[in-house]
Amino acid sequence: MNDTEFRELVGVAIGEASMAWGMHPTGVFDSVKCSQLVDQIVAARPKVSVREAVKVLREALLEDLSEGSYYYSWQANIAMAFVDECEQQGIRSHLLHTVANDAAKRFLSNLTRPARDEIEPAHEET
Repeated sequence: MNDTEFRELVGVAIGEASMAWGMHPTGVFDSVKCSQLVDQIVAARPKVSVREAVKVLREALLEDLSEGSYYYSWQANIAMAFVDECEQQGIRSHLLHTVANDAAKRFLSNLTRPARDEIEPAHEET
């Protein structure tokens, strides 16, 4: 969800919340005050870096590597994208599914490897 969509969602929620009372409020809706509240909420929205997002993804993928897991769904989708593209290009082989799954596993292995700056340097014993 981009910032504009998030801002609209918050504004709609504030408007709906203002009408949640048992007896509906009377008077004029203060759209300026509502806009200020939206600004405050949007400003407080946490910003997640790509590095943080990939770390969360990596942890989720590594939670379970078994068939039917989140990791497995990524592997299957990556492999099938490869298979579909090969078949569309006229590349056919009885090894295609095996190679595609091996390539998907390799990609996921690279993706789930810790980033260089996350690896603690080895300490030399003195």
